[in-house]
Amino acid sequence: MTHALHPHRGLLVFAVALSGLLAAGCSCGGGGGDRDGGNRDGGVDAARPMTDGGGIDGGGEMPDAGTPDTSACVGGATCSTGDVCTTGTVSCATGSAMCAASGNAPAGTTCPTGVCDGSGACVACSVGATCPTGNACTTGSLACDTGVPVCSATGNAASGTACPSGVCDGSGTCVACTNGTACPTGNTCTTGTLACGSGAPVCSATGNAAAGTACAGGVCSGSGTCVACTAGMSCSTGNPCTTGSIACGSGAPVCSATGNAAAGTACPSGVCSGSGTCVACTAGMSCSTGNPCTSGAIACGSGAPVCSMSGNAPAGTACAGGTCNGSGTCVAPIRMFTCGWALPGFGCNNGRASTTLVAADMAAAIIACRAAQPAANPDFCYVRNALAGGIPAASDAAQCAAAPPPPGTWRAGSSCCNFMGTLSCP
Repeated sequence: MTHALHPHRGLLVFAVALSGLLAAGCSCGGGGGDRDGGNRDGGVDAARPMTDGGGIDGGGEMPDAGTPDTSACVGGATCSTGDVCTTGTVSCATGSAMCAASGNAPAGTTCPTGVCDGSGACVACSVGATCPTGNACTTGSLACDTGVPVCSATGNAASGTACPSGVCDGSGTCVACTNGTACPTGNTCTTGTLACGSGAPVCSATGNAAAGTACAGGVCSGSGTCVACTAGMSCSTGNPCTTGSIACGSGAPVCSATGNAAAGTACPSGVCSGSGTCVACTAGMSCSTGNPCTSGAIACGSGAPVCSMSGNAPAGTACAGGTCNGSGTCVAPIRMFTCGWALPGFGCNNGRASTTLVAADMAAAIIACRAAQPAANPDFCYVRNALAGGIPAASDAAQCAAAPPPPGTWRAGSSCCNFMGTLSCP
């Protein structure tokens, strides 16, 4: 390894070295003496000869015959190692100016294939080259000043550019959109398809619904408009129970004679029986279906009063063994839980907030409470069984202890899974 000489000590060290060589009978000029014997590099193995006229900054070619001209060798001067990514200093230890690597060029220094990495290597990097940012809706370019290629977002992809879930909106976001997908136009009697070219889903009318398609108050005409029509509506023949009925399939109301009115056709005292007679019946009158979770209404369409299910009892309506679920079924009682959070740094003893939610069990409640946690209350404190609206379960304690990290601590006295603080579970 070559050691750089201090600029003020170079000549003295060189003179001492020269004296030693002369005392050993070495002729360092062009004349006699053994110039090949011994080791003349003074331990400088990695040095570069400065004989090309440009090795030493500001210097010329070093003399190679006679007594070394130490005035032409400036030890410690900056020199080129031949590698842009390393720095060099001049050594005069051998009697000739040698350039030895002494450090690395700063990261980001330009080199033949790119930039120096600050550790002596030239890495490939092209400033300003286009590069992927990892977001299909942004554009990127390379920066090399750190010594490694870094891709930075420099703009947004054009509106309508395809991206994994749809198209780019022109502001760097991928929005869901599938060109040509059927969509509602807001008019039941027209058909629409999605266009995504603007960077957002736009539904445009592209045709008309078929004649007879149901719409609010009637049927579609086939020309994009909704006309009033009630299919099956009777049209009088002079006898309420021997009438025709309205047909709407053509896109307009058409009354056709049918002989005897269909069973259930309205007549002065009720409905027609289907055999030309009128029987007593009040359509829509409330009746019992035999299921407490459904509601019933009298239907007269058969020509006689029939109680038919017309809807579902509201969720929470009492039924045998539980409550109605709003879909016509009687289910077991639901469970309710209270979630608790607090301001950070006070062990859940300051700035508390809570909410109550419904979940199947303690495990599901813990997950739901974490998902519902407000950003303003980052400390997750407890999940407690809401005794007023739910029933504690034997599995609560085990599910509390098995919660995703960090697990909770079960407090049986308050049916509460504690996560932080000493006062979290009341």
